[in-house]
This record gives sequence, C-alpha cells and structure tokens, in this order.
Amino acid sequence: MNSSNLQLSQVSSASKKNPTLNPIKTLTGHTSCIISLKYLNDGANFASGSADYSIKVWDYEKGENIKNFTGHMSDILCL
Repeated sequence: MNSSNLQLSQVSSASKKNPTLNPIKTLTGHTSCIISLKYLNDGANFASGSADYSIKVWDYEKGENIKNFTGHMSDILCL
C-alpha cells in the first residue's frame, strides 16, 4: 500500500503574484488518500478522514497523530 502524506501549508506573501503553497509540516499515517479535513473546536487539533477507512486526530502545533478511529466500512467522505 502507498503511504499518504498530509502537508500543512501556509500562503507566502508572494502568493498574490504566484499562487503556490509552501509546506511547513508533513504528517504521515494514513495508508491511502486523504478525503476530508476538519479543524476541531479547540483550535489546536484537526481530524483527517481517509480512503483507508480511518479517521486520525492531529495536534497541529506538534504535528503528531494523537488519536485514531478505525473499523469504518468505507471511505471517510466528510467529518
């Protein structure tokens, strides 16, 4: 299986002229493509849903996976 990376990006000041995003962190953990993302109400974490039938919760500042939800029967299309 191919590993799927999640890259957190920020828009550079030059993006007004050239719309490119620069990755600031790469998070690894899903084994298939990421379909959905959602920032959580605490503002410090977000969740990713994948075609590997799992949801992962991430600490934004640390760039670490802090919780996993597995056992779903299909792709996670929205959060």
